Parts: sequence; C-alpha cells; structure tokens
Amino acid sequence: MECKDLVLKQGFPMFENKPLVVKPWTETASLAKEPLKVVPIWVRLCGLGLKFWGGECLEKIASLVGKYMRADTATMDKTRIGYARLMVEVQVGQEFPNRIFFKDEKGEDVSVSVEYEWKPVQCGACRGIGHTKEDCKKKPVAPTRVAHV
Repeated sequence: MECKDLVLKQGFPMFENKPLVVKPWTETASLAKEPLKVVPIWVRLCGLGLKFWGGECLEKIASLVGKYMRADTATMDKTRIGYARLMVEVQVGQEFPNRIFFKDEKGEDVSVSVEYEWKPVQCGACRGIGHTKEDCKKKPVAPTRVAHV
C-alpha cells in the first residue's frame, strides 16, 4: 500500500520519456480511457546561459512552454551544461514553440532554442492522444457514391 501511494503521489511515471497514466485499482474501477487535458513532457533549453539556471529563473522560463514541474539532476547540479532539461506540464494540443524569448535582468532580449523529447500528438477526429486523424480507428468513413447510369 505504501508503494502504491508513493507511485500515485509522484504523478505520471515515464516510460521512454512518455508519461504513463496510473490510477488506483478497485473492484469497481472502470477500464475505460479517461480524456487527458494535460501531460508532463521533458524539454531541453539549449544555449541557456548558466546565470539563468537557478530554480526560480528556470521556473519562469519554463512557463513560456508549460507549467514547470522540476529539473533533472544534471541540470540542478550543473554537471551537464549543454542544455537545461526540465519537466513541464503541457496542454494536449497546444503549440510547441521551437524557440522562446524573454528579457534578462538588464532588459536585453534573450532567445533560447527548445527541444522536445516527446510531444503529445492529438487526433483531429476523436481528440484522442497518440495517433493522428489519418490513423484514427474511430473516424467516420466517408460514404462512397455510386453513379447510376
């Protein structure tokens, strides 16, 4: 029970950098998929100056992509300085900018490249996650017309 509570408290576990939905099981639990509106993803802020690597600063910069959740250990310890790696909570179907812009403490413009380890793909037909409209198994089939001569 303690392990179950710990897993549920930590939020989404990740598998191959993709979030897994985990919910407690009961005898009456439904196996139906629940619609997801937000998911956590890992982003890399490439070329971000070390002066911006403080917790509060990273949180503000991450908010330009989504809701800041945490930074990985290498980012917090500054043992890998090529990019800052952050987990952010994003809205499914939102825009994912490849570059973000902000002003530094002197009011100067700063531009940072953003890389995504995974982006949620949303179907335009059923609004499900993980496939496109073209691959949707629930999309309505267009009726075929038969010409009568």
